[in-house]
Amino acid sequence: MSHPIVTRSPGQIRGSIVASAALGLALAIAAAVLLLVPVPRALHEQRAFAAAAECPANSGSGDCLRRMPATVTGTDSEYVHKTTVHWLSLTERNGTAHRLAMRNTGPVYSSVSPGDRVTVTYWRGRIRSVGFHGWRQATAENPAGRYRTWSAAGLGLPGLAGVFLWCAHALRRAWHSPDPAVRRGRRMYVPVTAALVIGGIGCIAPFVTSNLSAALQLTALCDALVLVVTAAVMFLLGRRTSDSLAVTPRTPEREERFPGLVIGQVPYAGGGFLVAAPGQLAVTIDPDGRILRKPLPRTLLVERVRHLYLTDPVDAPQRGSRVIECRDGEQQVLIVTGKKNVPWVLGALAPEAVRTAAE
Repeated sequence: MSHPIVTRSPGQIRGSIVASAALGLALAIAAAVLLLVPVPRALHEQRAFAAAAECPANSGSGDCLRRMPATVTGTDSEYVHKTTVHWLSLTERNGTAHRLAMRNTGPVYSSVSPGDRVTVTYWRGRIRSVGFHGWRQATAENPAGRYRTWSAAGLGLPGLAGVFLWCAHALRRAWHSPDPAVRRGRRMYVPVTAALVIGGIGCIAPFVTSNLSAALQLTALCDALVLVVTAAVMFLLGRRTSDSLAVTPRTPEREERFPGLVIGQVPYAGGGFLVAAPGQLAVTIDPDGRILRKPLPRTLLVERVRHLYLTDPVDAPQRGSRVIECRDGEQQVLIVTGKKNVPWVLGALAPEAVRTAAE
């Protein structure tokens, strides 16, 4: 089903600027909080666990490693929040039963069977690992590497924050700039893509490096490379100034109906759908184009075809929508439709009304 192209008010555009800026700022603050609070805490706990020694005999100190024998009673997996959790059930010698979430399926989890004897390692009152035949596997409570999740979020969020902040900047700049390339937002997609790549690198880096320092170095190196490429592409795009498109008119052989909108201080403005036929173009709110048609006058004069601007009062769901700038006397009229429909629009208008050169 075709979706209509609808108008968007200047207030909605300004609201988008404020919302994008606020969301970008909130994500940047969240990234800073993650990197300054949970990450140092996780690293401190990891170092404390790595430095912990075996508990002396008959000692229950929480800061030392206490190893206790246990018997496996079963294993099972459960799908929770789009993640598979592997559970290891066991019972200690004193009868205490546990159901431990393991970090992965091996080597202990995949090797044990009910009745096997294992050794659990306590630290600060929680079981941090399970040993079996010389293997040792971390439980979900093990602090080793826990910083990776927090740092991945902290390093990834700045990229997402950059997306929203750049969108707000691009919309605000387009609102005040006469430059067609800026108003079109052609350059916006390059920084947005770069920001997403930077965010993706930040998310991945902690999991492919051995420590936080290496993750930060890898992130900085890759981000610098992305920024250099982005600057080069932006420079090349900035050299393009023409925004008019050459389109060959195509007279419809039969009636064609498609999403489209007419904007201007004219009685036939509005719609959501266009109906093109030989020598006739009409706008309507009816998806089938059968009723409530408002014909466009033969006096309409096409000035040019261009890309959609960020500041155009249009919410166009079709990718690659185009704007046909027209003139009806002293009034400017904009016809907005999808790229593939532009030739039909031009072909439906009077031949003398179309000034665009053939492509």
